Amino acid sequence: MEPVGGSGPDDRGRGAAGGRSSNEDIAARYRHWADVEAAGTSPQYADWAHGVADTPELVEHLADLGAKR
Repeated sequence: MEPVGGSGPDDRGRGAAGGRSSNEDIAARYRHWADVEAAGTSPQYADWAHGVADTPELVEHLADLGAKR
């Protein structure tokens, strides 16, 4: 689900392994989105994105999804 009012973390900067990003890259994109895009305009989405970035199981699942996320 894309957050309202802007784009969420995307596949820019994908890793070389078949379009899959590393878990660190995925977590960093969610943190960046929370801190830059959502901060100040959508605290709830910022909290959500930080929660995703800080939960290794969710990040791993997102990595397994590849470009579908």
